[in-house]
Amino acid sequence: MDNRSITATIDKVREMLRQTSDDSVYSDMFIYHLLLDERNLLIEREANKRKMRSLFNTKTICMPLVLSKDIPCDCVPEELGCYVLKSKYPIPKPVSTLYGDMIKVTSLDGSKEYTFKSSFAGKYNKYSRLGRPPAYYTIYNDFLYLIGVPHNNLKAVLIHIIPEDPVSMDDISLCDEDGNDLGDTCFDPTLDTFNIDGHLLSTMIELVLKKLGVSLQITEDMTNNSSSTRTDETI
Repeated sequence: MDNRSITATIDKVREMLRQTSDDSVYSDMFIYHLLLDERNLLIEREANKRKMRSLFNTKTICMPLVLSKDIPCDCVPEELGCYVLKSKYPIPKPVSTLYGDMIKVTSLDGSKEYTFKSSFAGKYNKYSRLGRPPAYYTIYNDFLYLIGVPHNNLKAVLIHIIPEDPVSMDDISLCDEDGNDLGDTCFDPTLDTFNIDGHLLSTMIELVLKKLGVSLQITEDMTNNSSSTRTDETI
């Protein structure tokens, strides 16, 4: 298990709270959401300062695409009819900053990056003087749509994202280069991290400990008191 993983980070908080026994009053999910709140604030603050970010903080998802027409037809270039490419799964909400959402969409080999346009940009494409505009992506009702791919013949794309909630990736299945499901999800709490720089990890933990110490008045309890009530929800 990666010592920077979500599971390892939760375990660190438990050790510092002396809440490692089986009757701990704090569920994994409770600690996770406290960490997540502080993590999102730290990431947004760093991004708004335009500080360089490590590429290792970005989660890359292979997203299979399916042919779809559940988008208003006036959003689609006329030569494609009403059909476009749609992500098979809803897109996790990315962390948002002053400079945009922390998401990028590329071809599987990374050689082509698709730009984002509003969902109604397609209706104006016929007025372009540049001929056929390059393919672009949009988000509509939480799904990604890739619009303008010739013959709609793309099987999958890569989504490079810092998700607002990493657990949301548990609903997305891994896929191969042909868009076929591989029978596992894109999320593993023992491997996936909070997508945050190492020097901010300790700050995130300290902020959570401070919040717990002030609001809940934590007391040290080194015993394993099985009479206490514990929520079994885990992450």
